[in-house]
Amino acid sequence: MRNQFQPLLDAMDGVSYLVDAHGTILAAGQQGWQRFAEETDSRDLTVASVVGKSLFGCLDGGPVRKMYSDMHASVCSGRQSRIAFCYRCDGPSTKREMHMSISGVRDSGASLALFQSQVLAEGQRPRMGLFAYGRQAPASGLIRTPALVCSYCHAVAWPPGANEDICSWIEAEDYYRRGGPEDVMVSHGICPACFDRLSALTGAI
Repeated sequence: MRNQFQPLLDAMDGVSYLVDAHGTILAAGQQGWQRFAEETDSRDLTVASVVGKSLFGCLDGGPVRKMYSDMHASVCSGRQSRIAFCYRCDGPSTKREMHMSISGVRDSGASLALFQSQVLAEGQRPRMGLFAYGRQAPASGLIRTPALVCSYCHAVAWPPGANEDICSWIEAEDYYRRGGPEDVMVSHGICPACFDRLSALTGAI
């Protein structure tokens, strides 16, 4: 852990964490992380549980991991000094607009990436079980219908279970209006619009 960065991380707004060039989380701002974990009902996701772990191993979905890996590599290599984008981090009854910045940091010749995520806007809405991420598999052992959600804008692939190459992407509200099932196993991907938007930030397209 990079102790010299801890006071800076603790002083930053929102959720901040430092990642080495290999993707290992070295340190995180204690209060900001804890506050956000409580607000999103993720109290078991503590700083102690992630420091020393791979950032990419904490992400759900191969395309999502690759996108973060590409952005991380871009700032660690010095190809870009900073990448910033907006995204969503909704809860079952909360709509939450977020801003992420990823900045390159140099420490005694080592290349690091500083991640900072801040809440831009937050509001209540009718409960949507799609965003209850702590759900367990049903005790009956029955397989739930799969649902694919974009990690960045929270659009939902329609119809449920369709191949990603042929599905359409709709707002969560539309998913429910169309009769989308509540009892689903959610996985995360990237819708085409977000893929193009984020790939452009790294110069990949």
